[in-house]
Amino acid sequence: MAGGKETPRQKMIGMMYLVLTALLALNVSKDILDAFVVVNDGLERTKVNFKVKSNEKYNSFKKSFDDNPRKVGIYWNDAVSVRERTDDMIDHINQLKADLISKSEGIELTEVIAENELGQDTVLSLEFVNSKDNYDTPTHILIGNNPDKPTEEKYSARTLKNKLILFRDELKNIIITQPNVDSTNIIYRSLDKSFDFRDGKDASGLEQNWESLNFYHTPLAATITILSKIQTDVLNAESDVVSYLNNQVDASSFKFTELSSVVIPKSSYVFAGDTFRADVFLAAFDPTQEPVVYISNNSVAKNDSTPLRKDQSNLVYVDDSRGHIKIPARATGDFRYKGIIEFKGPDGLPRPYSYEVDYEVALPALTVAPTKMNVFYKGVDNPVEISAPGVSLDDLRPSISNGTISRDGKGWVVRVRQGNNAVISVRAQMADGSVKTMGTKEFRVKTVPDPMPSFAGKFPSDNRIKKTELTAAQGVVAKLEDFDFDMKFTITQFKMVTVINGTPVDKLISGNRVDSELAAIFDKARPGQMILIENIKAKGEDGTIRSLPPISLKVAN
Repeated sequence: MAGGKETPRQKMIGMMYLVLTALLALNVSKDILDAFVVVNDGLERTKVNFKVKSNEKYNSFKKSFDDNPRKVGIYWNDAVSVRERTDDMIDHINQLKADLISKSEGIELTEVIAENELGQDTVLSLEFVNSKDNYDTPTHILIGNNPDKPTEEKYSARTLKNKLILFRDELKNIIITQPNVDSTNIIYRSLDKSFDFRDGKDASGLEQNWESLNFYHTPLAATITILSKIQTDVLNAESDVVSYLNNQVDASSFKFTELSSVVIPKSSYVFAGDTFRADVFLAAFDPTQEPVVYISNNSVAKNDSTPLRKDQSNLVYVDDSRGHIKIPARATGDFRYKGIIEFKGPDGLPRPYSYEVDYEVALPALTVAPTKMNVFYKGVDNPVEISAPGVSLDDLRPSISNGTISRDGKGWVVRVRQGNNAVISVRAQMADGSVKTMGTKEFRVKTVPDPMPSFAGKFPSDNRIKKTELTAAQGVVAKLEDFDFDMKFTITQFKMVTVINGTPVDKLISGNRVDSELAAIFDKARPGQMILIENIKAKGEDGTIRSLPPISLKVAN
């Protein structure tokens, strides 16, 4: 790995590993197996060197974290995770080696594994192992009886492969979650290359799974050497990923050539008795360094250009690289305060940047205005505008004593069903989290006026109807005229009264439609005949039943 490059030592060890693995296929003598001792010793020394260098990287990384935990923390936490996963992987393989040697040699585990001077578990050197050519025991432990279906015991090759896959994927996930990184990243791709567990062909050309290809009928000496090679791959992966994370610390830092002060008030409108609050920070600032912020002891004139002296100012509380200003609002009017922000430059010396704070203090004010009329009508949506200077609509909390009030876009809607008045009270959520009462407003509550009935397009004010209009009439309808609110009324009944051939006729209709019997009467009407539509009842959406005026019409020639 290491960015796709290997040291000469790594190349040499890799070549020896490949040559000796090839020799195994030739069923070489036990003397040849002793050569694996040389390779394994080289791998073990490489592991120690990796560990020493990794410790140096971690110590340097930890120092950077201790100096600036906010800046380095996210990368350091990932590095700690990498070390934990690496140590677990190395420890599992050491335990696997020890188990293989112990059972092949017929000795206790305590005679095989112990701690070295670094406090790490080390396995008995192959130099002191007699059963280097034993392949039955390693094959039984790692593969089992069927090479096509390797066993999944604790120290099997299948379990080892699954742990290595998990280790690889966890490191890949750490890399891919870094800013501006995708699957083309060289470290990300090299993890797939180093931990490739695809099936392959053995020396005879037969397709084999990874487990059997590496460990089936492989002598103990070669098995231990293969496991050591895997450990160096694990340590190499750890080294590359930790180096990458360490480099990301500076790669993610911004370099600034200019700094300017910025003041963002919580609100430029302050109520008497409240407190003015504002955030002071540097635009294009380094969030890992805290500035020192000063503000003048007293308000200054708008045209005052005198530089602020520190002996005329107070320190401002600073948190998260921002100064938090608090000025009690004891009187109404316009105010200006001067300030200084000190920030360390590249040379480590403080550099001052001046700023000014302007704000206005006013008495609490409340505006509540119906958008259509100055009363609320029962049973309809009454649009209402509510505002308070210096307070956003989202921070207003209105309530009503009679009915309901709800948000509708940029305004509110009030609905009332009873009573003669309603009071709206408004509170506001302030920038500091407190709730302030803004005021109240009382409204009259009225009933929606009666609608006007019509029959065949004729109203109570009309007195004549054509025969064609009469026979085409569909029924009685009611509608509010010249009223700003929309309320629908449904005719529930009406009575038609007339005289036919000297005989009075009246018919009560349930609903609003002209039925066939009534249509037949209209068809017989003669010029000069009176048609009276009376006893008209209408039901509004507010549930009320209204009695509407009659419509008296004379049939025209």
